[in-house]
Amino acid sequence: MVSRFRPLSPEAAESERFIVDAQLPKSLAVRLTELGYDAIHVKELPAGGDTSDSEITKVADLDRRIVVTRTRTFGTRTRRAGTPAGCCS
Repeated sequence: MVSRFRPLSPEAAESERFIVDAQLPKSLAVRLTELGYDAIHVKELPAGGDTSDSEITKVADLDRRIVVTRTRTFGTRTRRAGTPAGCCS
């Protein structure tokens, strides 16, 4: 299968790191990895799909990852809880 989504360059792919939220399929993290990106799925974390938004944000901040989520209020909710914003909503 040919994908229209390709890294801009090997350097760009190596510098971008993602964490895919639980409501998105694990296959998205797999596909990003196939394209050369460093991607993990929330279900790979110790609490799996039960990982809280604030914990996901902490992991993203520590690992310098971009949170990929369908939740429009993800960043807003974690900021209100006092967690540093490590994602975009």
